[in-house]
Amino acid sequence: MRIDFSTVLLTVDGDRLVDGGKPVTLKKIAVDALMAVTDDDKSITGEEKVSRYTLARKISANPDRSMKVEDVALIKKLIAKIYGPVVVGPAWAILDGESQIDPEATAASDDHVPVNGMAN
Repeated sequence: MRIDFSTVLLTVDGDRLVDGGKPVTLKKIAVDALMAVTDDDKSITGEEKVSRYTLARKISANPDRSMKVEDVALIKKLIAKIYGPVVVGPAWAILDGESQIDPEATAASDDHVPVNGMAN
């Protein structure tokens, strides 16, 4: 399957996801996930670590590429381990070849709900 890792992730509102003023791409998320070592990963073999490193290098060198289904599954698993829903949702959508935005979503209303969940 072909995946464009240079795709910018979108928020639930359809805005570009940014970090430090820079757009967050699937490439950054995937490479960071492949390079991360969680508590669960401390016992993986050196061969597995090299395999993840090699895959990260391939994605970095050529972000628009064909991917093996097994590699996509690994990337999805690793992204889910280290990121929250704001990243996992759009990243998985891209990796699954789906739209990041729900086509049935309606336009946002003028009502705003602040972060604490209390209506104005």
